[in-house]
Amino acid sequence: MNLMGKIFTFLIFLMSTVFLIVAIMVGASDRNWKEEANKMKTRAATATNSIDSLKDERARLEKDLVYEKTSRQQQLSNLQTQVRLAQSSLTDKSTQFNEEQKISQGFARELEEANRRLAAQDTELAAIKANNTKLVDDIATQFAENRNIEKSLFAQTAKLEQLLQKEADMAAKLAKITKVMKANGLDENSLTASIAPNVEAVVTSVGERGEQFGIMVGRDDGLRKGHEMDIYRTGRYVGAGVIISADNNHSVLSIIKGLRNDNVREGDNVKTRIF
Repeated sequence: MNLMGKIFTFLIFLMSTVFLIVAIMVGASDRNWKEEANKMKTRAATATNSIDSLKDERARLEKDLVYEKTSRQQQLSNLQTQVRLAQSSLTDKSTQFNEEQKISQGFARELEEANRRLAAQDTELAAIKANNTKLVDDIATQFAENRNIEKSLFAQTAKLEQLLQKEADMAAKLAKITKVMKANGLDENSLTASIAPNVEAVVTSVGERGEQFGIMVGRDDGLRKGHEMDIYRTGRYVGAGVIISADNNHSVLSIIKGLRNDNVREGDNVKTRIF
């Protein structure tokens, strides 16, 4: 039973007592008023004592009620404080949860990226394995080719040794030939100096009497003094000339009189005469 129930019970008891006293007084109106008065006094005193006791009890109960209200207010204040703390903690937890959720989403994205990279690496690894298989086959092929090359190289080495031996023999023969040529006043160009190389050119200048003409080829092209060259104009034979002087890139020729069919002109074609 709570405090209010106790108060109502006390009030009901108090009122019942009052009504009882009134009823007794009404019922005893026909009796001896003195005796009854004494009894009533006694009862009144008893009732007064009861009322005083009830007042004391009421005061005590009111005091308990105030104490309980104060206690309830204190508990309510504590509960409100706890609620505020719980709400603050809930807010902190919500903020922490949101942050952790963001971190988890970041981890999820990183995990997805890692899975994508792993898939790409798996694909690359498969390609590398296939390439390694191909490389192994290529190495085996190259090894076989190297064996063949080694065999060929061995054969070529033997041929090279033979060629080196032939070179040594030819060097010895050449030394003997050079010794004989020097003894007779000859050099390596003595026998080929009169052979003109295959050269074609154009007449760039003609002398006043038409006896001599120049071309823009010379010693760098293999021409030497005494080489003879034929002269043509649009496919028609004009005559022949002999080189009387030759520089690095210029030569002067003189007309061979017995072979001239026409006068030489600038722009005529000239080429080495073939006997």
